Amino acid sequence: MKLIYAAMEAYENQYHALPTGDTAAIIAKLSGTNARELKFLKPLPRSQDSQGHLLDPWGSPYRIDVSDPANPKVWSPGKNKKDEPDDPHSDDICSWR
Repeated sequence: MKLIYAAMEAYENQYHALPTGDTAAIIAKLSGTNARELKFLKPLPRSQDSQGHLLDPWGSPYRIDVSDPANPKVWSPGKNKKDEPDDPHSDDICSWR
């Protein structure tokens, strides 16, 4: 998750904007599908699903939200695979906690 967040920061430094789209599109842009074909993230093939989502250690896709460019978010639903990023007692692993 920290690598995704760092890759998004590097992308923003290069292009002066965060990558946009759904999570798979953002991962693709970070992985080299961008204007200069720069690779900010190099995921292993086995760490992605067939739709291009990067998977957490429990096999769930990481979530990425760039709707607020000043506060991008990356999170994993955690071991229980339930998406509960706003619950401070959940097992979600969040970039903002």
